[in-house]
Amino acid sequence: AESELEGRLVALCANKLRELADSGMIEMTDDPARGGAARVRPRNLGYLMARFCVEMETMTLFPQLSATASLPDVLSLLSTSKELGGGLALRTIDKKPLAAINASEEKIRFPIDGSRKSKCKTPASKAFLLLQLRASGAPLEGFDDTRILMQEKGCRVLRAMIEYAESAGLSGPLCAAVRLHKSLSSGAGWHDAPTAAFRQFTGVGAQTAARLSEASQGSLQAFGQLTSLRVDQVAPRASSHLAEARTLLRSELRLVADVERAGPSREGGGGGGLRVSIRVGPVSSPTAPLTPALAGSVRSRWRLVIADYEGRLLLSRKLSTAEALSSPAGALAFSFSVPPASARHHLEASLLNLDCFGIDLDCTITLPGATDVPLPPAAPSARAKAAPKGRKT
Repeated sequence: AESELEGRLVALCANKLRELADSGMIEMTDDPARGGAARVRPRNLGYLMARFCVEMETMTLFPQLSATASLPDVLSLLSTSKELGGGLALRTIDKKPLAAINASEEKIRFPIDGSRKSKCKTPASKAFLLLQLRASGAPLEGFDDTRILMQEKGCRVLRAMIEYAESAGLSGPLCAAVRLHKSLSSGAGWHDAPTAAFRQFTGVGAQTAARLSEASQGSLQAFGQLTSLRVDQVAPRASSHLAEARTLLRSELRLVADVERAGPSREGGGGGGLRVSIRVGPVSSPTAPLTPALAGSVRSRWRLVIADYEGRLLLSRKLSTAEALSSPAGALAFSFSVPPASARHHLEASLLNLDCFGIDLDCTITLPGATDVPLPPAAPSARAKAAPKGRKT
């Protein structure tokens, strides 16, 4: 009957709403103005789930991330997500080549369970290895059918993770997810690999990138100073990449930080009352200045991340080279107050390009009275607790 069908549909919807509420995706409250009917509001996890089309089971994993979660932690979560770990099938014929991949230090950085002798036994462990192959820029070795899955679904989960980490104030997973997203989407290599800066150029393979990296000591800035003749000696017809490098370097940004006391120090605060002013602007290039018109033609999307020793996020901003040039002072300005708990140690700043390799900036902001001494052994920091087993250092 029609009434029975309607009742079943209402029950089905109610069950799904309760499931979303139990998972922390939505909030359900009784609304007296509507006769006690439930009022549904999305929580942050539910909003991100809908915005990025991420599975609910994957979103429930995000709160497991700590403030000091690193690249292996993000890889582990991504590999156990329903999109990847649940979207891959582990076949018997896959186990031998996957074991060889896990045993190779040249192909992956982080082995399964921290051991090169571990075997691939689950779809999640298969995803863990293949994600690293893709991120390193190595061939997928018979698993090419998974590339689209990792690029599309993997990057979509990472974008949701970036927004979640920013809203939760977690700098570790925020920076790791930004860097991994760039590696997975481009396939040029790990964010800190010396050859990644050269593999991002059109038509450059692994061998040519290795030669260009060796000729410039792995520095994109040093490569930009080479002459066309020298570059052609390193690799035939490679001088065209020199123009790409110089164009990319014109979008490079620099960071200047000033620290001042905003008020009297708080007793026991380790230098409380501190305020940090940040200026982000283009690196001056007298031979080839970057104009606002040219800035729009280069890939210049950035994310600025500043955190304390414990991974607490103090500042996160998305910006571009064009925005810095168009500002009245020729640089973007930000400021924030340093909580007393964050003033005991120096701050860590990262200026990450969202598309390109070789121009990221990592630096330390020195605070007066702060120290670089780690926390006492009796109370290990979250950073030490979060260090994954077998992480390569």
